Amino acid sequence: MVEKSFQRCHLFWYSGTGNSYLVAERIAETLAKNSVPTSLIQVKAGLVADIPADALIGFVFPVAAGGTYPFIWQFFENLPSGKNQVFMVDTLGAFSGGIKGPLAKCAARKGYRPMLAAEIIMPENFPPGRKFSPEENQKKVNAGLERAESLAEQILHGNGQWNDIPYFSAMMGLVCRFKAPWSTMRKIFSFKIDRNRCSKCGLCLELCPIANIVKDTEGFALMKDGCQTCMRCVAYCPEGAILSKRGSRMDYKAVSVEKLLCDRKEF
Repeated sequence: MVEKSFQRCHLFWYSGTGNSYLVAERIAETLAKNSVPTSLIQVKAGLVADIPADALIGFVFPVAAGGTYPFIWQFFENLPSGKNQVFMVDTLGAFSGGIKGPLAKCAARKGYRPMLAAEIIMPENFPPGRKFSPEENQKKVNAGLERAESLAEQILHGNGQWNDIPYFSAMMGLVCRFKAPWSTMRKIFSFKIDRNRCSKCGLCLELCPIANIVKDTEGFALMKDGCQTCMRCVAYCPEGAILSKRGSRMDYKAVSVEKLLCDRKEF
């Protein structure tokens, strides 16, 4: 018999090239199979979270700069107060460290009860231009999804842990919230729109979580100066028109673009 103190789950997610979406989807499927209806809700800049009193709250997101993207931090900081149990799962290629402690403190400060924090290794998708092995990537995805299902089972039975590295985690979390790491990455990669390839389809405008891409007076995509290098537009541009200054594009993507365009899905 599944033991739980919640009636449903609101699982907030963000995913650049699809790794975190796959994990969130597998967790949602597992919870729903165990009589916990789950809503997958995409995090974008400006999202105001609805937190029902009877819901388990989950966060699934990618690691970036040792923590996560500024717009996701802003979402965490703007959460309303609540008494819900919360869990977090981050996806990464190699290393994190600036997320567990700061998020636990942020959640506890608002009255939430942190219950599980975990990392899942998924295929690396940065920097653009890197060559990937489809076979090795699939092995990582399969292992990652198995772990996601196992974590969901732990959550259902209340067996989770939220471990942290004191001081180090807080320091790393603080660094990734400064402007410097993101402005540095923008300078290094300097993503640009190749107007010779751009078909004016507007897909990149729909995909950008912070509305950093607009159309110019001729209808071509135009990137503004706030990019947080989540890689969505680079990976999913159907014409390969979004390139780094080195002329590199992103070859890796884990899910169909339709899944990343869905802001809410019920399981």
